[in-house]
Amino acid sequence: MSKREGIQKRLDEAQNEYHEILHDIFTHNTERRDEDRNYIYWWERQKKLQQQIIILTFIDREMALEKAKEALEEAFTPRIKAMLSKKIQDEISEDG
Repeated sequence: MSKREGIQKRLDEAQNEYHEILHDIFTHNTERRDEDRNYIYWWERQKKLQQQIIILTFIDREMALEKAKEALEEAFTPRIKAMLSKKIQDEISEDG
């Protein structure tokens, strides 16, 4: 599993837990919740998950941008080098 796939898996798990808690809070479902943990615990847990989701989304975005940048560099660098080389050769031949 690549680093990005690991981030995406963690993001997916956090989002799933976040939505489960949100659903439980709005439907007043207490079956899945521990008796020792009250409403405030779940509300705070949901806030922490939201922060984690934002951070993981940012990391995933940065990794995707870096991958796209590398792909663009790989695709265009040889062509740009060839264009510059041709331009330099044309300028040299014009001077000579």
